[in-house]
Amino acid sequence: MKGAPERASKLFAAGPVTADASQAMRRMGFNPDSFERWWDAYPHEVGKQDALRAFTAVAKGGSVTFERLMGGLARYRRSKPPDRPWCNPGTWLRQGRWDDEPDHDTGTGGPHRPIRPQPLGGDALLAGMGRAAARVFGGRSWPADDPGIEDPDGG
Repeated sequence: MKGAPERASKLFAAGPVTADASQAMRRMGFNPDSFERWWDAYPHEVGKQDALRAFTAVAKGGSVTFERLMGGLARYRRSKPPDRPWCNPGTWLRQGRWDDEPDHDTGTGGPHRPIRPQPLGGDALLAGMGRAAARVFGGRSWPADDPGIEDPDGG
C-alpha cells in the first residue's frame, strides 16, 4: 500500500493519544489504518480533516467498535434514499449515524426504489374521491344526504 507508513499514523497522530487511550482504541478494533479504511469506504469524500478529527474522537470515546462503525456505514450506503444528499463524513460521525435504523434497506448495495403511485383516471378517480368524501362526511355524500345544507350550484 503506497504511503502506508504516513497514512497509518494519521489516526493516532490526529490529537494527543495517551497510552491508555491507544490501548482502549485497539481493544475496540481501531488501529492506525482504521481511518483510511473507513474513509475509502465512505461514499462522499469531502472534509477529510474534519472527518479525521471526528473519527479520532469516536475512536477515543470507546462507545463503538470499528466493526460496528463499518456495519453502520454499509447500512447507510445500502439504504440512503436517492432523493437525499450524502451526509458529510464528519457530521455522520459526530451524530452517531452508525446507529441509524433506516426504513428501507434493499440489501442490493444501492438505494431503495422509490414508491411509484398508480395513476388514477376516470372511474377509479371518481371512486377514490367518493371514498375520501365518505370519510370526511361520515359516510354521507354531501349535499344530497343532508337536507339542511343547500347545494351551492342550485341542485
